[in-house]
Formats: sequence, C-alpha cells, structure tokens
Amino acid sequence: MEPYYPVNNERNQSLYQQYKALADREENVLFGGRLAEYKYYDMAPVIRQAMDAAQRELR
Repeated sequence: MEPYYPVNNERNQSLYQQYKALADREENVLFGGRLAEYKYYDMAPVIRQAMDAAQRELR
C-alpha cells in the first residue's frame, strides 16, 4: 500500500523545500503541476495550468 504520490507530511514538505530551492536556481526552465509542487493533482486542472502557463510564456 505504498502511495504513488507524496503524502502531505513534514518529511515530504521538507523534501519539497529542498527541491524548490534547487529549482529556483534554474534559468529558462518552467516547472508545473505535480513536479513543481510535489503533490497529487487530478490531470484536468494540471492540463489547464499547463495551457495557461504556455500562453503566458508565448506572449
């Protein structure tokens, strides 16, 4: 019964903060959805967020 997505607990929140600090140092890279926030999302909202981000970046 191992979860496939990070469980919202102190350990995973700490891990997320470490990943975010590394990601914030990257240039010309966009992180979005599950990867960016290190948590579970239903796919429909993630697709909408990706489309919105693409429109913002392509302007």
